[in-house]
Amino acid sequence: MYELGLREGKWTFYRIAGEKEQEGKYRQGAFHGTWTWWYPGGQVHRKEDYTRGKLDGEFLELDTVGDVLVKGTFVGGDPEGPWVRNVHNHLEEGQYLSGQKDGVWRITDASNVVRFEGAYSFGQPEGKHRSWHPNGVLEEVGKHESGAKHGKWRLYDNQGNLLHEYIYNYGKLRKVDGSKVDKRRDGTR
Repeated sequence: MYELGLREGKWTFYRIAGEKEQEGKYRQGAFHGTWTWWYPGGQVHRKEDYTRGKLDGEFLELDTVGDVLVKGTFVGGDPEGPWVRNVHNHLEEGQYLSGQKDGVWRITDASNVVRFEGAYSFGQPEGKHRSWHPNGVLEEVGKHESGAKHGKWRLYDNQGNLLHEYIYNYGKLRKVDGSKVDKRRDGTR
């Protein structure tokens, strides 16, 4: 139904074939309460909670066989607390605080090999960050300070042999394999 030209109350939308596509409530023309979407065939695709048009509460997205793709919570439109994303053959897990990545985040591939681990503070990378090759061998390690690469970063091949060592000063590359990086674009000093 409409009130003052705005959608109000429970609404259900259907596909051309007559299957339910989505269902939820409107309040003053905005999504409000739990909204549910379905795949063709009737499997739940997504469930989202809203307050006056903003995501607010549980968020769940499933694939066509019912496995979790994305799961987390929104508060006032921002992601908050633990989140899990299982897409493109990798599992990403971490926490949000006031809509920003916060704490340790980890990415694991389909073979359950950790591919990335690093901490965040207020959405910025902070502290030690590591990534691994598909075979589980360390690929890169270094740290961030104030959201920028800082200090020594090492890059390894998939056998664990050191390829390069980089020195950063708050995001600016200063040395590669012990040699200073030219400051001028033309290579002159």
